[in-house]
Amino acid sequence: MSDKNKYLWIVGGLVVVALAIWLIASNSNNTSGPSNTYTPQTPTTQTPPTTTPSTAPGAASAAYTAALTKYAATRIQIQNNCQVVPNRSVYKTGTAIMLDNRTNVTRTVKLDSTFVIPAFGFKITTLSGGTLPRTILVDCDKSQNVATITLEK
Repeated sequence: MSDKNKYLWIVGGLVVVALAIWLIASNSNNTSGPSNTYTPQTPTTQTPPTTTPSTAPGAASAAYTAALTKYAATRIQIQNNCQVVPNRSVYKTGTAIMLDNRTNVTRTVKLDSTFVIPAFGFKITTLSGGTLPRTILVDCDKSQNVATITLEK
């Protein structure tokens, strides 16, 4: 292989590495979320939320295990970077839901009320009130509109 070919391979490799670094850096700096602005909904009447102490992953408490069984169909799981699963759901008014924080940090979640959920903890709340059907936007920490709940009669 001639010196010219070696030089071209080295320069090409450096360009590929520089491009990869630039793409990674630009993706990690992209903090733009949905462009919609948050509009508070009509206040609702909710039962006081219940909470559990933090539980390390893999060491589920009896209360957490029972809640997983009871609220399997109405569980909203908060994951890393405030990703929410499911991010769209439909419930009837009066439905109790489980807000399940599966991260190692405390999360502040806003529906119609604000809930501080400890790391690996959960809260139970009942959705009700307002003119139905209506849409409840879910915020997690500084991230807005991470999930949408449609509340029906």
